[in-house]
Amino acid sequence: MSQQPLVELAVDREIKKVTGFRKAAIELNGEKLLELYEQQKELAPKRRDAEKKYFGQHDGTLPSKPKADKDEHLAIALYNRCRDEGPLELPDGSNLDLIDYHTDLKGSKDDKAIGNIDLLGVTEDDRLVVVALKYVAPEAKRGTTGETPLRAVIEGLAYSAILEANIDAVIEDAKSELDRKVSNEKPLVLVIGNLRYWELCRKRDAQSGAAWIAEMERLAREIQPIIGVEIRFLGLELTGEPNWATEETRPELTGAPEVLTAWEPGAGKPKPKRRGRTAANEIIEADPSRPTRKYAMIEIFSSGDTIEHHTLGRGVVQRELGPAKIEVLFDGTRKVLVHRRQPAA
Repeated sequence: MSQQPLVELAVDREIKKVTGFRKAAIELNGEKLLELYEQQKELAPKRRDAEKKYFGQHDGTLPSKPKADKDEHLAIALYNRCRDEGPLELPDGSNLDLIDYHTDLKGSKDDKAIGNIDLLGVTEDDRLVVVALKYVAPEAKRGTTGETPLRAVIEGLAYSAILEANIDAVIEDAKSELDRKVSNEKPLVLVIGNLRYWELCRKRDAQSGAAWIAEMERLAREIQPIIGVEIRFLGLELTGEPNWATEETRPELTGAPEVLTAWEPGAGKPKPKRRGRTAANEIIEADPSRPTRKYAMIEIFSSGDTIEHHTLGRGVVQRELGPAKIEVLFDGTRKVLVHRRQPAA
């Protein structure tokens, strides 16, 4: 058994690969993550045993050292916004009040593999909310290596497991240090990225990111009923130039933030291109609304069709190469096949 199973999974090379994390997501499911979640709870560090508290260390100002990165600057600015203006409104109409940032879960120096929670909040019904915050500058051309949505999901689960294992101490510290009521319900995990972050995520894959979005949505659907942790993907619209400013050592947003859904409904559904207009190096995903068909030269196929070949196996039609040929992708290999052939007399 790993020392910190979910924490270690979050930094796995395949999980962090911006160009290939979808493949890692395919290998995960609710049952596998439940096993790791229970192990993480069992091995969770205990700050109470080290006579440390969870809250009371932060006052909305930047730390003197080490130097804070942009994600932490934004986290503190959002925290200060809640302190000054009240809770943030989520897309479903509910409210999120941020009660802490960079929350430390370590029990001792031996727990250095465990990071800090970007933002910690509570809902209107006092449920804890773990926020994984992702930010890239509006002018950025590429995202930060390793900051994938899948990694954020795994980290959120790890931190939820640690909080659940220490929930009595968390409830007591929230009351004594923040005068806030916190329930013992499993935390809600929010993966919140600014709009440019999600734009760059969707440019990394074919079909405007439909394939990895579908995997993230699948994992969220499986995790909630099996583990009991709800996961949502949200976007953050920031106004002002720059998005925040620092007065002395206190970061403050320069405009009102708006929390949106990370992507539009149906974004995870592949959208095959029209026949004859697909670029040669573009990958067309299978259209799930079409049934798999056995390959035969007399049949007629189009982009997005899934075919079953008697020797090559299952593949997805990419494009037409003229009146009687198609290009089909079989497990990463492109093959040219004949179709539309007239049956013999």
